[in-house]
Amino acid sequence: MDSLPAALVTITGLCEIAGGLGLLWEPTRFVTAIALIVFLIAVFPANVYAAEHPDRFGKAALPFWPRYFGQLALILLIIIAAL
Repeated sequence: MDSLPAALVTITGLCEIAGGLGLLWEPTRFVTAIALIVFLIAVFPANVYAAEHPDRFGKAALPFWPRYFGQLALILLIIIAAL
């Protein structure tokens, strides 16, 4: 089971890369923006969990509010990129 977290990190990273590429290609930009926004909302609980357990996640465990505003900023940037 130790490989499951690593696999999830890899999968989510690949989703983010695919989303970035999708934003670059005009025919898929709008649908990709929607998918990335849903993705950011879906992974936010994991970010909250990491923020609540800094002893387990080390430097990756940013406090809640910077994570929250960071997610909002990313969503705004995705919307801007889709327009």
